[in-house]
Amino acid sequence: MTSLSITVMTLNLHEGEQSSESPNSWEKRRDICVSVITSYSPTILCTQQGLRWQLDYLQQCLPGYEQFGISRKGSQDTTDEYCTIFYEKEKVELTEGGTFWLSESPSVPGSISWGATAPCIATWAMFQLKRLEPPGFSFQIVNTNLDEVSPRARRRSALLTWQHIASLPPNLPVIYCGGFNTQKESMTGRFLLGRSREHGVVGDMRDAWPNARFPLH
Repeated sequence: MTSLSITVMTLNLHEGEQSSESPNSWEKRRDICVSVITSYSPTILCTQQGLRWQLDYLQQCLPGYEQFGISRKGSQDTTDEYCTIFYEKEKVELTEGGTFWLSESPSVPGSISWGATAPCIATWAMFQLKRLEPPGFSFQIVNTNLDEVSPRARRRSALLTWQHIASLPPNLPVIYCGGFNTQKESMTGRFLLGRSREHGVVGDMRDAWPNARFPLH
């Protein structure tokens, strides 16, 4: 019996357009980002708020990975943000994927609802492990970035994302990553962890942070 472990990393690439004089500019952070990624070699790397040229730089430095995702406008726009999923192509195969908008019109690119300040998306991807006997083990990754300002938008976006996850087969493992822009004890966090209701629905997710082998701050 051959098995493969799955390691997942999530990384917000925020503020790619800062001046090169800023200590937080992408120019000063990019090699640190690559160093952290390569030191842990995640099977899956979920990125948020990445601009096309940031993602292209990561792709150039991570030849063992491929990527999946479109921008908030629903295209390969070079000026817009992405919630891109990178995956280690020797270990997993991408079998299906898509994007939905965190709004009242989830199939409409660029749509905004609930007082959000910008379009927010969830990128999802189904993967199958390679070199596994017996073959066929699959799992899904959902990657998002919730609105920074509106608590209502975060709650409703969490509900929409949970409804997507709850619609999947019950035996399918799902890992939900992202920039949630909130705390675990907020209404959004409590909903996702099954401790409060949103429109009569209760989430049922487990926080992976306490059990993470390498929690990074």
